[in-house]
Amino acid sequence: LFVTSRFRGTYLGDIERLKDIQAKRDVTNRDFQRIILRDIWDKCIASDVGSTRDILMAVYRSLEVEEYSNMLLLHRMMALLEEEVRDGKESKIGKFITKEGYEAMMKKIHLDAEGQVVLPFKKVGEGR
Repeated sequence: LFVTSRFRGTYLGDIERLKDIQAKRDVTNRDFQRIILRDIWDKCIASDVGSTRDILMAVYRSLEVEEYSNMLLLHRMMALLEEEVRDGKESKIGKFITKEGYEAMMKKIHLDAEGQVVLPFKKVGEGR
């Protein structure tokens, strides 16, 4: 007579290992999103200073691409830029933003998102 285990959970010893794997995936995912944000700047702006509205529209267009639509840092960057552009006031960073300012914004949203679990904005296979 053979008895087999049908245990489908996680062993207690695996919890730390799984937490470590999740933390590494989180960092890798956020780093990848920063690369995408950097590429958006490079494709949109040829110099070290760019229009806030141009950057906002470039981020918006990137979010329309299905593979990028669930990316948290892109959504947060768009929200941050929209806040600056809303109602034409463009108060904190002005009508133009430097590459260093954009990098600082990326760093801030990158660190703010650390360890957060976010539900998908939509399923990747789901149509618009």
